[in-house]
Amino acid sequence: MIGSLDKIYLGETIDVQDIDDWTKRDRRKPYADSKKGMLPPKVARMMVNIGTGNTSKTVYDPFCGTGTVLLEGLMTGHDVVGSDIDGRATAGAEKNIEWLRDQYDVTGEAKLFFSDATQVAKLQELRENPVDVIVTEPFLGKPKPQFKELNNVFKGLEKMYLGAFKAFREVLKGGGKIVIVFPMVETPKKTYDLAKLIDKLEQLGYTTTSEPVVYARFGAVVQRQIIVFTLNKK
Repeated sequence: MIGSLDKIYLGETIDVQDIDDWTKRDRRKPYADSKKGMLPPKVARMMVNIGTGNTSKTVYDPFCGTGTVLLEGLMTGHDVVGSDIDGRATAGAEKNIEWLRDQYDVTGEAKLFFSDATQVAKLQELRENPVDVIVTEPFLGKPKPQFKELNNVFKGLEKMYLGAFKAFREVLKGGGKIVIVFPMVETPKKTYDLAKLIDKLEQLGYTTTSEPVVYARFGAVVQRQIIVFTLNKK
């Protein structure tokens, strides 16, 4: 309670966060890559919570990078699966998971594969054991692209995302969710994003279940749009 001569203010603490603990998982894990793993642990945790609804699931990140999503999935009691086109990333993510187990009491299973996200349908184990939820931040392009490059950059990203979503159909359970980051760049004349891709995804059986939530660090050129999809599979 805070008081003054003429007013009394009442407050209630509803939650407390351990800033040092978030920093520990962000900056002290053994494997890091300045070009990968830029998703903050807090945002990864939020995405995992949205995808799982806080019930036990198998969480898959097909662009796992340094394993940030996988670590937060394990921290919240889920089994996790990760893959990446970069073998160094999957090896590094495995080191980070070993470090997490040493630092925290986590018991979930973790599996890692080397694979291009557009080719994950070829992973027999995932085809035979589809995952409950996909939570991921794909490659978003250069962090500071030239304005003149943006048309080609977003055409290339749309092709990659579409290929990945086609593959996801084969490894995600029907009714499963995808919580994914889409890139967005705002210029004085035009906003570049992947909004047109959503219509194509509807034809593949995906429906959006949320409006995009925009997240960006101060001064960032490429902003994140976090979008939730549900797969309707016959």
